[in-house]
Amino acid sequence: MNKPALEGLLERLEKCEGPDREIDFWISARIYNPSHHTDAELQADIDAVGIEGMVIEAPYTASLDACIALVERVLPGYRWHLHSVAYVDGAYQGDGIGRADIHSPLSSGWGPKWFSCAPGYALPLLTATVKALIAETKNK
Repeated sequence: MNKPALEGLLERLEKCEGPDREIDFWISARIYNPSHHTDAELQADIDAVGIEGMVIEAPYTASLDACIALVERVLPGYRWHLHSVAYVDGAYQGDGIGRADIHSPLSSGWGPKWFSCAPGYALPLLTATVKALIAETKNK
């Protein structure tokens, strides 16, 4: 995984508001089975055959089970938590907004190392996972 590709994925995730097959493809291409192709090359493939013609490992943005399996695969030993009520710095984030916290095995205490708030549960867990991967990935 390379840091710029993960940062591009993070930008896409932060704009996502619900299940999205194209985001699922980018997760597959950047995390599950990292591609060495550039974003432009991958986007050209999507444009040529449509998202239906691309290999997508799992419906990450629609399935909490798929997200959990991904976290356990790419961040072994990390602790994660989901919250049904999202507060950030004492401010309520609104109905339907979940919060995910991911803790490094090296972090002390329970303070979250990386967190994200987004609609549902899959999106915050995916976004927090990508934030953790960016922090843990050397700039390549």
